[in-house]
Amino acid sequence: LKEADALGLAGSEYDAATSKIAAIAALRDASTLEALEAALKEADALGVAGDEYEAAKSKNRLLAMLESAVESSDVATLEAALTGAAELSSHPLFVKAVELKGELVEALDKLREASTLETLATALGAADTLGLGGTEYEDARGRLAEINRSRAEKNQSLATLQSAVDSSDVATLEAALAEASDFADDPLFATAVKLKDKLVKTAETLKLLREGVTLAVLEAALKDAASLGLAGDEYDAAKVKVAAITTLRAASTLDTLESALKEAGALGLAEEECAVAKTKLAAIAGLREASTRDALETALEEAGALGVAGAEYDGAKSKVAAIVALDEAATSEALEAALKEAETLG
Repeated sequence: LKEADALGLAGSEYDAATSKIAAIAALRDASTLEALEAALKEADALGVAGDEYEAAKSKNRLLAMLESAVESSDVATLEAALTGAAELSSHPLFVKAVELKGELVEALDKLREASTLETLATALGAADTLGLGGTEYEDARGRLAEINRSRAEKNQSLATLQSAVDSSDVATLEAALAEASDFADDPLFATAVKLKDKLVKTAETLKLLREGVTLAVLEAALKDAASLGLAGDEYDAAKVKVAAITTLRAASTLDTLESALKEAGALGLAEEECAVAKTKLAAIAGLREASTRDALETALEEAGALGVAGAEYDGAKSKVAAIVALDEAATSEALEAALKEAETLG
């Protein structure tokens, strides 16, 4: 062209050569994939060849590879493309690919490490933004689904447990506690267990208050009832039984023993609670029936050991004294007096 200018040449050949030079310059200057493709297309149309053309074709191929790798959001693909396009290390697309690879590697690490609802949601959100998929992504989604499923199960179990707590029914609580056994660390579980134990204890205590017939059982039941804050008919009836047993144990005379035993029978108290009182009555009968000194002294000893008192006891003592007076009387007057007293006492 320089020589043609010196010769003053012009025409189509000159214009074509000028266009080729412009096309080669465009090949050299093109920096984007779009610009390179346009320049190569123009060069092909003009029949341009040579080093510039080949270099442009190579650059175009490498940039296309980088762009495809960037669009793939795949670490392995990016690594291969970056290795293949190392000569373009200063190109913006190469830099972008390097940055994207770093972001993808970091996102993959977070997907692998995430184990809580919050960290998994964050890691998956970042992966979605980057267009990241693959095994790590699917595994993380699986873990998130499992956490959500477990949380849903927990919420359902705890809702059932709360309903059972509200019902204050032992059978309902036991069923709900069995269903929620995997969530025993939840405060509601401990609350439900405590309530169930209290309800069971309450039912057992009320049963003992109603059915208890011995002092030991009744006193223990009343103590438990007080600790549970129980009151009402069962509590009052148990106190009446305790009072009756106390009266029964303290009774020592014929009248008090018979009255106490009658009350015990009406209340259905245990035979063991009535045994001593009945023994006392038998001792009183023995006092009444004894008429010799030996029999009376034996009966008095037994009655004294049982704590028997009253007219029968005193009468037996009087009989013994009368017999002693008979034995010791030495005069006619003393004998007559002693015999008269003995006859009066039978």
